[in-house]
Amino acid sequence: MFVVVGNHDIGFHYSDMLEYVLMETRELDNFPRITPHLASRFEKKLSAPPVQLISIRGNHFVLINSMAMEGDGCSLCSRAVAEIDKIANILKCSRGSSLCKGADKVEHYSRPIIMQHYPLYRHSDSECTEPDAAPLPDRHLRFEERWDCLSKESTEYLVEKLLPRAALGGHTHHSCLLRHSFVPTNEHKIEFVEYTVPSFSWRNRLDPKYYLFTISPDEIKMFKCALPREATLQVTAILLCIALLLYLKYYYHCGKTYYTQRLWSDKKV
Repeated sequence: MFVVVGNHDIGFHYSDMLEYVLMETRELDNFPRITPHLASRFEKKLSAPPVQLISIRGNHFVLINSMAMEGDGCSLCSRAVAEIDKIANILKCSRGSSLCKGADKVEHYSRPIIMQHYPLYRHSDSECTEPDAAPLPDRHLRFEERWDCLSKESTEYLVEKLLPRAALGGHTHHSCLLRHSFVPTNEHKIEFVEYTVPSFSWRNRLDPKYYLFTISPDEIKMFKCALPREATLQVTAILLCIALLLYLKYYYHCGKTYYTQRLWSDKKV
């Protein structure tokens, strides 16, 4: 099991200005700030460093702490950037790039898959047309960088460094499937698919879902798996209670009839 940290695990990493706003609105307790203790405890207990490269059967996954992509030079962010640069160089060497520095490589190179809590930068969910996407009119609400998604700068940095073939995120509680096309230079285009996984909780949505992926070095297939709607379970529970009461009533009636017949037969004897 590999774990990717989210903001509800160790807190948000936000600017001093935003912290001041939360303090003034008395919302700071609802959005705790990352501390070295919280980040270190999560990392040690769940073996989840800010960034790690996982290779499985020729498939390469880069697991990233989204809150470490603030870009403000904090110790957590600096450590994450240094690790991403290191992983990017390993991937360059693995694909035979002339820009390779060093000898570290992965076997059977394929473009990596980014996995993190935040989605990559986007203006809003307006381009998300999945049946379980954000409802209207919330779908057109503008995202706030570093709060609802990664910043544009961090997104471009990750894409240009890692050249992903897919990206997986969550955080918004809603589903989204986007096809990205980055063009850093006129001669170079980076295309990949981003999956935003909806929340697996009835508290956040009426139809919780999780995704199952079949992944090979050349292909990615996604399958959505849904829990029943909460209303369905409630109706089912009510029907089962009614059935149980009817069964108990029938059982009690049958038992009473049996003992009555036995009592009369004993008296006749």
